[in-house]
Amino acid sequence: MDMGADFAAATRTAAPQAQIVHDKFHVSKLLNEAVDKVRKEEHRRLLAKGDESLKGTKFLWLQGAAVTGERALRFEELCERDLKTARAWYHKETFVEFWAQPDPASGLDFFTRWFCTVRRSKLDPLKKVALTFKDHLLGLLNYFVHPITNALTEGFNLGSRPSG
Repeated sequence: MDMGADFAAATRTAAPQAQIVHDKFHVSKLLNEAVDKVRKEEHRRLLAKGDESLKGTKFLWLQGAAVTGERALRFEELCERDLKTARAWYHKETFVEFWAQPDPASGLDFFTRWFCTVRRSKLDPLKKVALTFKDHLLGLLNYFVHPITNALTEGFNLGSRPSG
């Protein structure tokens, strides 16, 4: 489930014996939103200096290494610059390795290193997400006991939501 307090409270009431597992989809969503906040802030700063290099790049940062062709070259060039957005993207991508840890102890070790690195990053939106993850760490670590995800279902839900 996502990290909303209402969901957790309802689950604890209805099924107090259940272990909550926070979903990869929701973790990824929070990280993507944080990267986009960093991008928007940096884009405003760069525009004030006449630099439009981040214009139209929102989806490059969402897709990352999956982009191809000219878009891949542009993304690579952006990553090579000393951009806060590139650093935020790197932290987001690094967190993917969390899910590949073999057990809860390794997951905790990985998380602790990632958390400390992000907290020193001076990227406030990422730091906020890191604190959210810390507050919900048990639900993240429960993934290693119950490796389940509702990402596929969430993907269907995204496709069926009205736009606007």
